[in-house]
Amino acid sequence: MASPAFRHDAAVLLAIIGRSERSLTPVRSVVGTWAVINVNVPSRKMIESAAAALQGAGLVVIDEEWRLRPTADGARLRRTPRRVSARELPSAIEKVLPPLIPDPSVVLPHEIYAAALDHHRHPKPLLPRWVTAPFRCAKKAEPRAAEPERAPVISKGPSTSTEFLAELAANPEFQRRRAAHEAEQSKRRAAFAAAEAPILKDLRAAGFAAESVWDFVNTSDPYPDALPILLAHLKRGGYPNRVMESLGRAVAVKPMVAHWDDLVALYQNPRSSGEETGVAVALAACATKAQFDELLSLAADDSRDSTRIFFLRTLKRIDRARGTAFVESRVEDPVLGPEATHLTKQAAAARRRRERRDG
Repeated sequence: MASPAFRHDAAVLLAIIGRSERSLTPVRSVVGTWAVINVNVPSRKMIESAAAALQGAGLVVIDEEWRLRPTADGARLRRTPRRVSARELPSAIEKVLPPLIPDPSVVLPHEIYAAALDHHRHPKPLLPRWVTAPFRCAKKAEPRAAEPERAPVISKGPSTSTEFLAELAANPEFQRRRAAHEAEQSKRRAAFAAAEAPILKDLRAAGFAAESVWDFVNTSDPYPDALPILLAHLKRGGYPNRVMESLGRAVAVKPMVAHWDDLVALYQNPRSSGEETGVAVALAACATKAQFDELLSLAADDSRDSTRIFFLRTLKRIDRARGTAFVESRVEDPVLGPEATHLTKQAAAARRRRERRDG
């Protein structure tokens, strides 16, 4: 069963993507609307996990461009809550969500999320009011025709979540598709568990009662004795994309600087996109000032993809002057530009705050 926070993220996402099966919602719209409804900007992982859960439950379909569209069941569930505000809608949807288990095959590309985040932080300016004034004045001057009296709209659908769930329970076509979907998800989960089995066997032999490699990614407790096991499996490779990413993220801790050369070799010759992402996170997490030059070289390598964005904050952290100079030089870079621009503006805002405070 999903945690309350996890279910709430899925409910927020379903509230955002619209009520029609024909509506396609890009990640750019998701980020902006999520920030309004939930009063925070969602991380890539939050959107990815919520989308994976909704797709796993058969409520959402994700196309190749990562636009989200509700299925027939998703659209009906989305329309079930009545007479609620935009801020109350996610909580109302959360009450009628079925059990959620993420689809491990769903991965939100970093470049799509980075572009969406940049659009949210730097939206295109609206036209000045003096440009639109003539049109607004003309519109006000036009006489309005009297609107015909409208007949009250009588809803033919379920009026409460209880009625909606009862209707689904009595719908044989829905139950057939749900059973087929759950069978497919069970098959995927079994395949994922089988792929992780050798790793978990070695971890349990060392005294770690983990149910998944992701358990190490999502904990703040140190696990130094598990790091050699995780690194050995990361170097061995051959696991599915999501497992390789989880191994890389699981070793994203400062003590791994002792294995810096191994991580660099893996990053330069990745066997999957998941491995490249996970190892990039590990390099950024463990680098110290002694690794600055090599990390800078990796970040400046234009032959690599968007995983280099993980290095920018670290470069500034371990050598402020040189790291800041590099980040500012990449503001126009097609890959690093969005993150570099954000970090540069963030630093400028902090500098202005200090000047006001000290001045």
